Amino acid sequence: MSTPHPLAIARRQVDGATLLVIEDHSLPIVRFVVTLCPGTLADPVGQSGLTRTLMELTLRGTEARDRYVFNAALEELGSHLSSAASMEIALYRGISLKRHLPQTLALLSEAMATPALAPDEIEGLLEEMIEGLKGDRDDDDTVAELFLRKALYRNTLLARSPQGEVPELARLTRDALKQAHQSRFVKSGLVLALAGDITPDEATALTRELLAPLPTEAAIPKLVPTRPESAPLEILVVDKPERTQVQLRVGLHGLPGHHPDVMALWLGSMAFGGTFTSPLTHEVRDVRGWSYTAHAGFDRLSRLPAPMVLRTAPASHDAVACLALELELLQGLGERGLGPETIDFARSYVLNRYPLEIATATDLLMGALRYELLGRPPEAVFEVPALVSAQSVGQVNQVLAAHLGQAHRTVVMVGTASELLGPLKERFPTAKVASVDFREGLGL
Repeated sequence: MSTPHPLAIARRQVDGATLLVIEDHSLPIVRFVVTLCPGTLADPVGQSGLTRTLMELTLRGTEARDRYVFNAALEELGSHLSSAASMEIALYRGISLKRHLPQTLALLSEAMATPALAPDEIEGLLEEMIEGLKGDRDDDDTVAELFLRKALYRNTLLARSPQGEVPELARLTRDALKQAHQSRFVKSGLVLALAGDITPDEATALTRELLAPLPTEAAIPKLVPTRPESAPLEILVVDKPERTQVQLRVGLHGLPGHHPDVMALWLGSMAFGGTFTSPLTHEVRDVRGWSYTAHAGFDRLSRLPAPMVLRTAPASHDAVACLALELELLQGLGERGLGPETIDFARSYVLNRYPLEIATATDLLMGALRYELLGRPPEAVFEVPALVSAQSVGQVNQVLAAHLGQAHRTVVMVGTASELLGPLKERFPTAKVASVDFREGLGL
């Protein structure tokens, strides 16, 4: 029987918003997160990057204080505020000394309710974001993730980068930002989580003050499904000249976090490629020496159907053979599953590591929040060890066969197309093989 966790999670409804509180009085510090859901998936067609831009702009000056005065007020308290946006959520993160938390949250409330959206700040931020996206194309790893998203989810809003697409960012207007602010920054649907030196009653009072200037409710955009699967194997070569190494990704459509099979799939993906001794890592890195990085990952807490992704980085002359091996291993995973020793080793790894991931109030913060956003009790963060222990070897292999055995394979390879396309078409004659320039989508 597992030992109860020393920290508890309190959950309350405050003026239409949901509040989570994790009390820990060991230090006079409070960390907090305020989320809007969904995130960039709510951006209208042709306005990708709208949510990310808006979140950042709210911290660049309000109607009462310009950017310099706002930041000076925050820095005088020693507090910190930042924003981020993904497809599923947009959020503010903050940290403050307990004695300065009311003033810090008051600044955040001011930013959320009355952002200046100053034209010069908009122009400057959009220039920064566009240059940043162009600079990202210099990093092959980032390019691989970007084009894998586009390939996995093409023809849906999920294909867009959460950071925005360059041509669409260039067309964003202040009117569009103002309209988005009016529809998104409302009390209803917000989820707040605070962890540290604070009681639920204190957090409730502060949350009520934080939310007071915001309107009550608005329509919450719905999440959209992934695209239908097509050819069994699609290979996209993202062409970058003179590459000696290939960033290789193999993506398979997976499951959303609320699916009953998600825990078994997560344990199976961990057993297959989530540790240094897992079959994928061992075969690619240790046996053949093709890539130091050889990993399979799956996000079990995604509200959207999250893909299982294999990540390797072989030398150019080993890339096609490495891909063939990965596809062979995946085929075996679906047809034969994994042995008891492999699954039980991954189970032991998870059970021994997971307590470290929820050891403190800060560690619990995002996990509890993500369960809440899944529609699960935030206390479910404590149930993971029991659920992992309950997954039998037969259940894990059954789920792997059901969801990965015949699943569509989407491959992205960032490398030199002239060296890869011929060998790929020869090795995989029935696959759909295509090539695209790594600068596609930059409006150049």
